Amino acid sequence: DPHYLAPLCKEHHTIAHAINVKVQEKRRESYVYKWRWDFYNDRTWPHALETLKDFFRKLLPNEHPVRLFYHKLVAMAAAIRFGFPANKMVVIAVTGTKGKTSTSNMIHRILTEAGRKTGLLTTINFKVGEDEERNVTNHTTISPFQLQKKIREMADARCEVLVLEVTSHAIVQNRLWGINVDT
Repeated sequence: DPHYLAPLCKEHHTIAHAINVKVQEKRRESYVYKWRWDFYNDRTWPHALETLKDFFRKLLPNEHPVRLFYHKLVAMAAAIRFGFPANKMVVIAVTGTKGKTSTSNMIHRILTEAGRKTGLLTTINFKVGEDEERNVTNHTTISPFQLQKKIREMADARCEVLVLEVTSHAIVQNRLWGINVDT
């Protein structure tokens, strides 16, 4: 193309440099180059991972044995990683349709007033004794690694009792593997 041989400007010191710049511009416009650039661009990784997750969710429904086995392996790895911290405490699990968070907070308050150092994990808050932290995940039962990490923090803070809000979904997914519930 004759436009490649346009007069040289300050940016292009030689005709070969000008041609090289134009070829690179054309290459950047190609679909393959854009895909490659987008693929390595950090902002597209979360989207690619979500697409992959969606694919596997459609392929393996929630109750599929392979998926449940995966959840159990993750829970086992989390419990082993954090050294089974719930074994050092009395664990009270609250489950049901409605009122889990309120009931869990009441139990925590009663035990704290009775002089027991108590940990609490619910949909809205986490407590170690009187220290409170908001649950930003908004999950009733957080992921196994987060769950075991929080329980480890409570065990390290010498909590005697753990009040845990649990969903039936978490029980099916074995998120509580390694947590021996006493009541």
